[in-house]
Amino acid sequence: NMIFGICLRLFVQITLPSRATLSGTMLNTEYEEVMANVMKSLANAKTVCLTTDGWTDINNQSYLAATAHFIQESDCTLKSFLLECGPFEVNHTSRNIANWLESVMDKYKISDKVFNIITDNASNMKLAVSLKKKIFLALLIV
Repeated sequence: NMIFGICLRLFVQITLPSRATLSGTMLNTEYEEVMANVMKSLANAKTVCLTTDGWTDINNQSYLAATAHFIQESDCTLKSFLLECGPFEVNHTSRNIANWLESVMDKYKISDKVFNIITDNASNMKLAVSLKKKIFLALLIV
């Protein structure tokens, strides 16, 4: 029987952290470390491309996601970070999507580094990206 096998007996001596420790202290600490590394990597990137997509699940809940992509200059490797992925509870208008994109870029301090935004062929997504490009151009002209 595998449960009583020698492998399990060897691992019984390992003390696992409690659910409270895992979901509280350890998870928060790990999250902060990962976020610090992501922010540092994005700060060092010269340009960033974003990909974004939206979808609706079988319960009719809408979601949006944004991923950052860039070349890390120190070793010429492609880096990709999922920046946001979660419920999108407002109307799927191009203005709301553009505002969401702007908030993501502001949160990660990459507004001045975004070179391009790639999305699917949905008209609201294309218009949202177009709205963002007009804002970028206005900032560059001023």
